[in-house]
Amino acid sequence: MVSDTENRQFLTDAVRDVLSEPHAFSPASHYSPHGDFLKVLVKPDVAFSDRIDDTLTVYRSIDSLEVVGCKIKGVSLLAENVHTLIDVEGDDVLFKFILLAANPSPERRQLYYDVSKAMGKMTVSLKAILEKRAA
Repeated sequence: MVSDTENRQFLTDAVRDVLSEPHAFSPASHYSPHGDFLKVLVKPDVAFSDRIDDTLTVYRSIDSLEVVGCKIKGVSLLAENVHTLIDVEGDDVLFKFILLAANPSPERRQLYYDVSKAMGKMTVSLKAILEKRAA
């Protein structure tokens, strides 16, 4: 039988091993059909959220304040608009087209542009968003 001390030591060592291993980060997006939002992270920085308007929340690095990700609400309608307005070949579309479909107010356009630049070549699947919306 294993003692409580041995169990604690095993768990401590396991956690230490997991935390000490470098983890490769790759930009990612996640669509939530329940909340109808798309979350995108392009850098692994510790961040805080900065709500811009009803559609856009920006994640900024605590250290540098640069944009490291964002959350777009009502994304299925935006995806539908992109699909209607742009002849998309294949499944993926640049994330910046989703931002463009949000049609921000004139005073927020520069911020939306800055976010789209920070997202770089990030793509999202229109098909997956539209299919999950229909379900």
